[in-house]
Amino acid sequence: MKQYLSNVLTSVALWVLKSYRRASLDLLRIEAAVWYVRGVGAARQLFIGVLALAFLVALAVVGFVLLHVGLYALLPAPANALVLLVLGAVYLAGALLALRWACAEKTWMKYSKADHYVRQATGKLPPSRP
Repeated sequence: MKQYLSNVLTSVALWVLKSYRRASLDLLRIEAAVWYVRGVGAARQLFIGVLALAFLVALAVVGFVLLHVGLYALLPAPANALVLLVLGAVYLAGALLALRWACAEKTWMKYSKADHYVRQATGKLPPSRP
């Protein structure tokens, strides 16, 4: 009888463990699917953002060229060179400042919300639910 009871308890324990394993694998598959869908959504947003950025850059280049062609056509010869020189210097300085800001570690930490996670990991911020 003791052997029979031991076999029954072992069978029940194995059945429970198999069902738990099946449930945990199903949960893992669901979580993996959720992360995959989020990844696809992030890739789509990145693609749309790059496409919009390329369109805006092309539009800015066309506007930049048209501005200089128009100024060159309107101004007399000596003033053309001076105006184009000043505009070139202003655009170069503006582009370098914008590039400096865009490449700064502080900017990336702020807009990627990495600073929040660093503060949370170091214990300076209470944990929050995503």
